[in-house]
Amino acid sequence: MGGIEHVSDGEGPSGAHSYRGLAVEEAIRAWSFESVWALLVDGEVGSPLPPAEAFPLPIRTGDHRVDMQAALAGLAPVWGFTSLPTTSPAAARTSLARASVMALSFLAQSARGPDVPAVPDWVVDQVSGIARRFLTRWLGEADERRVRAINAGWVAIAAAPGCPSLEVARHTAATGADIAACLAAAVAASSGPLVAGAAARLAEVLTTAPGGAQVREFRRQWGFARRPSPHTSPQVEALEEVSREVGSEYKIVAAHAAEIAHYTHPRFPTEQLLTTLWVTHLFTFAGVPPRMLTAMFACGKTAGWSATIVTEHSRLLEKLNR
Repeated sequence: MGGIEHVSDGEGPSGAHSYRGLAVEEAIRAWSFESVWALLVDGEVGSPLPPAEAFPLPIRTGDHRVDMQAALAGLAPVWGFTSLPTTSPAAARTSLARASVMALSFLAQSARGPDVPAVPDWVVDQVSGIARRFLTRWLGEADERRVRAINAGWVAIAAAPGCPSLEVARHTAATGADIAACLAAAVAASSGPLVAGAAARLAEVLTTAPGGAQVREFRRQWGFARRPSPHTSPQVEALEEVSREVGSEYKIVAAHAAEIAHYTHPRFPTEQLLTTLWVTHLFTFAGVPPRMLTAMFACGKTAGWSATIVTEHSRLLEKLNR
């Protein structure tokens, strides 16, 4: 499997609990999303994501994820993206950075809505940091606690091992599709209720009492099974630390997490479920409504998708050169 893999350190950009050897919990506590994107894609942090370019959202459907997906696909003809076999590695990397950060811009514009004036580009340009710029483009300002929450959430989900949308990004790149098509396909693959789309359901769970009837019904419907011992994870502990640090109402989330830690799922590792739970909480704390959660998760996953596309592009060129 190319790109981000569930492998030990040194074998790929992501190990079970690391990003190219960097412990995920360390990245959550101290790294920005733009630096993690560069680490995963390049193997170093010298070229983080650039600011988004001026590009008004071209379509509004009433669904934030669809707006972002459609706008991403539309970058190819506007920016002249060509099929991967005719794209150099350097051009592919540059295009991935430009398109990835535009995904965040498109979501921010979609979330701001058509009924209020867009935030002027000169205002956004005065702000540093990808998460701050996202919040400024969306809300007109960037509260530092929200910035911290969004950064930690995006970093935590940047390259989850075994994520189905990573496989879709890889398979799409293997067909030779252009960069925008690869990212748009991965966004589509992240929308289902068994992947990032589950965040909206978890947001509902977090509004209920731990151990209540609604939670038990949720576990029954999703096929949870009791595990012999509770799951522990430094990554999940780091997310809880950030939740406490920003002053969120984290105690009810911690209670739900303690309960979920005693269960497993036939499709998802317990750590993935717990990570999704805490990231959902952090995004909700930052003001993200349930209908925006799927697209917020997709924003964070652009890092892993881009690393996977770079790897598959290299393999594709090698095959063609033979």
